[in-house]
Amino acid sequence: MARKVKQFSIKDLAKEAGVSISSVSRVLNNHSDVSEELRKKIQAIIDQSHFTPDRSQERPIKINVVIGVGDITDYISSILTGIYWEAEKLNVEISIQRCCTERISLLRLCRTWRSDAVILISAEHLHSQLDELCKADIPCMLIDSKTDNKSVGYIFMETV
Repeated sequence: MARKVKQFSIKDLAKEAGVSISSVSRVLNNHSDVSEELRKKIQAIIDQSHFTPDRSQERPIKINVVIGVGDITDYISSILTGIYWEAEKLNVEISIQRCCTERISLLRLCRTWRSDAVILISAEHLHSQLDELCKADIPCMLIDSKTDNKSVGYIFMETV
């Protein structure tokens, strides 16, 4: 009879990293109150141990949509409607924010919102923060603007 291989537990991860179980939990759940240094340390141990959390407690994927202009035009409304329809099909949770300012970094807001990804609509003023999102492995998509950053997808229609 084959022996059952012991799965790495959240306790094992915490012990290996020299941190509390709650710190590991906050990293697994993408909480904002974890430093990037500690997040990377714990994530390396998670990757190394091939840890997979119990999926019975898994939360849905959360995507934050940030609208960078003040007015919600018919154009933006149709984009949001399309995003919503696709999210419904895939059981993805959507959060919509308007006119995100630079007082708090977009990365910090994504951590606070517990976002798995972010979509920026007409938010050119936030492009300076794209590298920070990429380094934190938060997928980003631009709509109605473009970037030279190869890690960020975008949809932009050039007018002739």
